[in-house]
Order: sequence, then structure tokens, then C-alpha cells
Amino acid sequence: MQKLAEQGHWSSGISWRLYESDVLPELSLITAVLCVAIHDEKIILMRAKRGWGMIGGHIESGETVIEALTRESQEEGGFTPESPQLFGYREITAKVPINHPSNDTMYPYPTSYIAYYWATTTKKITQPTGNEVLESKAFSLDEIRLAKLPDTSTIELGWNAYVHRSF
Repeated sequence: MQKLAEQGHWSSGISWRLYESDVLPELSLITAVLCVAIHDEKIILMRAKRGWGMIGGHIESGETVIEALTRESQEEGGFTPESPQLFGYREITAKVPINHPSNDTMYPYPTSYIAYYWATTTKKITQPTGNEVLESKAFSLDEIRLAKLPDTSTIELGWNAYVHRSF
């Protein structure tokens, strides 16, 4: 299943499309992973210098998507994902090659992807271990909507996938 959920531009040279999907695109083109982290029916978000957002980040060399999801969830949210479920991916299309911010490589060109998962945990939320994280906190979906965060529509997509799960 693949369904276009929304689309937009990050700049004049970078456009994106967010798809609802339960199948990953080409693994070698996935550069990052983000998680709608759910604990006690609330969503764990992290705050960095740029503001509040979903937990997640870049996939490091040699990591699988799930290994990166687990590492980033712990670093940014103090969250240990249990049975993560893919709910979509963002297809990013660039007009020119883009440098990767954390190493000397380039993002796949002209298309790369960000994978999106939802996950729950029964484990206690701990202090995030990541250097760029100022804090993490649990929010209701209504609180997230009121805050009008840039990730709100993606968080809602993940929350809806969680609520309508079929297992």
C-alpha cells in the first residue's frame, strides 16, 4: 500500500512527498528515520535548538533502519521502541546534490528517503543521552495540534496508524 498524504518544498531546490506506506522504499536510499514514540497514550517529543519535534535522525554507516531508530529514540527521547511499525516515508527530491551534514558524503541524488515508524514502549522513559537534545516530554495529540509544530501532520498520520493497527 502506498498513498500520497501531502507534499511540499523545503527550498526552491528541494521538494518532498510524504506517503502512507507499510513497505519501505529502496533501503540504500533511506538516509534517516523518525518515530512517533508512544508511551501511556502520549507522544514523546524532543526539544533541540530548532524547537520541538519527533525523535529520530540520520542512519549511520553500517546501521539498519531499525538499529538507527532504536539508537536515535534512546538518544533523543529516552525511549526504547518495542515492535516499531512503518507507517510511511518521505521522498526527497533535490535539483542539485546535497552534502550530508554529519560526514563528508553526499545524500543520494536526486532522490532519498526518510522512513517513519510508530512504536510503543512499556519501559520507563529515561533521560535522553544525545548532545543536541535539550529535553524530551510526553504530549497528548491535542497539545501537539495546539502547538502547531511543523511535524504535526506527520505525527497525526503515525498516531492514526497506531490507533487503527490490526493486530
